[in-house]
Amino acid sequence: REEHLLWVARCSLYAPLPEGWTEHYDTHNRVFFYDSYECRSSWTHPLEKEHRSVHELLRQAEQSDGQRKIVKEAIREKLE
Repeated sequence: REEHLLWVARCSLYAPLPEGWTEHYDTHNRVFFYDSYECRSSWTHPLEKEHRSVHELLRQAEQSDGQRKIVKEAIREKLE
């Protein structure tokens, strides 16, 4: 359906972890992430919200040619 946006998902799979975060596996070989600054763990990549946001902005850009420049700038800011 949105195969042309799969690159966003690929980027999220291989995105480096923010400083202080590490990747681990539980006893069932499931991946989880640990934030040593906040002393908390998460089943989702710490940047998942940002990647979802980029995906949504790209979808919006496709639907509205008039806002394409605004959306591109917003995406650029999110990726920096």
